[in-house]
Amino acid sequence: MKKLLLAHLNKKDENEFVFLLDDKSTTRQLAWKNNEEFSFNGGMYDVIEKKTEGNKLTIRCLADKKETALLKKTNDRSRENEKNNKVVNELFQFLQTLFHHSPSEEFKYNDASGTNYNIFLK
Repeated sequence: MKKLLLAHLNKKDENEFVFLLDDKSTTRQLAWKNNEEFSFNGGMYDVIEKKTEGNKLTIRCLADKKETALLKKTNDRSRENEKNNKVVNELFQFLQTLFHHSPSEEFKYNDASGTNYNIFLK
């Protein structure tokens, strides 16, 4: 992978990011997968070169469009699953209110003849 990245030096799809290390809100947006790749602003990048000078971190990298697309697809599916689970959960809760009675709402007793009676208190 390193050879492939080095072969792309000075190509138009190369990016260079410069981060101020004391800007914690921005540097927290860098999610490192390992020392060779990271995500930033929803995109995945493969590192060509990384250097620190003073309080500046400079990263030369290539946008990994395939991995970015895969990550987006995975996130979209996750959101869709959460949405579907929420709808199913709400439906289940609604059905419970229609058909489920808690023990505190129901009074049971038997009369002298052995007949069982259920009285719902609401």
